Amino acid sequence: MRRRLPWLVLTGLSLLLLPPAAPASVERGSKLFLWKASSPTTEVYLFGSIHLGKKEWYPLAKEIEAAFEKSKYLVVEADESKTDPAQLQQLALQHGIYFPPDGLSKHASPETMKALGALAEKLELPAAQLEQMKPWLLSISLSSLSLVKLGYSPELGIDRHFLKAAKDKKEILELESMEYQIKLLSGLSEELQLKFLELTLEEADKAKERMEKIVGAWSKGDAATLEDEMLKKRAAKNAAQAEFQAKLIDERNVGMAKKIGEYLKTKDVHFVVVGSAHLIGEKGLVKLLEKDGFKVEQLESQ
Repeated sequence: MRRRLPWLVLTGLSLLLLPPAAPASVERGSKLFLWKASSPTTEVYLFGSIHLGKKEWYPLAKEIEAAFEKSKYLVVEADESKTDPAQLQQLALQHGIYFPPDGLSKHASPETMKALGALAEKLELPAAQLEQMKPWLLSISLSSLSLVKLGYSPELGIDRHFLKAAKDKKEILELESMEYQIKLLSGLSEELQLKFLELTLEEADKAKERMEKIVGAWSKGDAATLEDEMLKKRAAKNAAQAEFQAKLIDERNVGMAKKIGEYLKTKDVHFVVVGSAHLIGEKGLVKLLEKDGFKVEQLESQ
């Protein structure tokens, strides 16, 4: 399990809020999940990411790749390569592992442990290792591995695609950092972490169905439908989900929007890749940048 920790943390922050695979090809005139924010001096492209992907996604729409090529900088939520692997491993273990004699079963309810056992068996995971993982890290691990079981790979995610393309060609900037994300998740109260785990277990069997509902909207750039499916319905149904979204999406958006606003004051073009959940809704980056006085428009395929 240890060797999986870095990419599980990287992909996991917005994983439960992200859409699944979308067709690589789009019809002419279709909206893309790509926005252009403009200022008097420059422009910033905002592209909604899917952190785990499939090879059939590529090549992406030519408008997306053209925006990337036009940009001087690639901006991601967190660049794993900027953190020493040993340090990253240590951070994840320090903040995400119970040390004996402590363990998850001493914090979670019997019902949660029973549901965890059933999912672990389905995913072919060793129960002993799961017992030592704190709820936030376990939730991310289960969600990520469930998607891997469905054929998705972190190596084929949108973030990795552009990070590879930018290597030795563009400067890569971070909106946050791996250390920040780990400390943010581990800093959630134990109560909220356990609710996060409970939600993860409840929705495990619905992952494929939910993905199929969302994929059509993502591929058409239908932000309104995505907002409804990804944020509104889930928050209305579960108070813990609403609190989780507020802390891990809405509050982070404020800091991200501030940084993007600084990019818009320069003369350089930036290509920003963030989890799709960060772009949508009244508290999403698109609305926040508009409120700050920038022109933001959604782009279409030509």
